[in-house]
Amino acid sequence: MGEGVTLIDSGREVASAVYDILKEKDILNLTKKLGDCRYFVSDSATDFTSSAAIILGDNKIENAIKIDIESY
Repeated sequence: MGEGVTLIDSGREVASAVYDILKEKDILNLTKKLGDCRYFVSDSATDFTSSAAIILGDNKIENAIKIDIESY
């Protein structure tokens, strides 16, 4: 890196921008309650669960729901 170069942490900047938007719209979650995740897949829910557990590091993914993509 040369002089005059500023490194930007893009993850931090995105998080800051999202925080500002949520605050502006008064929709910040100020409670300690966590949300939940639901996964809608067009292929095998079992295959998704196995792959997602590896990628997301969560061995407790139980809420994958197979949908009929042709219905949309």
